[in-house]
Amino acid sequence: MVPTSLNRNIFTEGTIMKRILSLAALGAVVSTAAFLAGRASVEADESVTLVVRHKVASFAKWKPVFDGHEAFRKQSGWTSHEVLADVTDPNQVTIIGHIRSAAQAKEFGKAPSLKEAMQKGGVQGAPDVTLLRAVEEKKY
Repeated sequence: MVPTSLNRNIFTEGTIMKRILSLAALGAVVSTAAFLAGRASVEADESVTLVVRHKVASFAKWKPVFDGHEAFRKQSGWTSHEVLADVTDPNQVTIIGHIRSAAQAKEFGKAPSLKEAMQKGGVQGAPDVTLLRAVEEKKY
């Protein structure tokens, strides 16, 4: 059984709304109202970055499930990702995914296989999800 928090569309529930609104002042996120209405403020072919942060029961058990979901991520428009673990708590995981479009990111969030993978991987509680568009990148 999937916890109630995982049965909800993660792109329209309170946690994501609060996170998006808190970052809106930085000018780095897709317009929340437009995104939720299906009219993202980024161009249709402009890539977006999806940041997902959640606690897992065991990183060692979660990672193979995440890896097993790769084909679906590629099919859903993902072009790359980074997996990060908190330095003091390796079970606090952050995924930074680069996706071809906001529409594909939204569809990915609705996918039943995502919810199944999260449950199988031992994700605890609702994830903190943020959708961003790049405004600048510099490398040093």
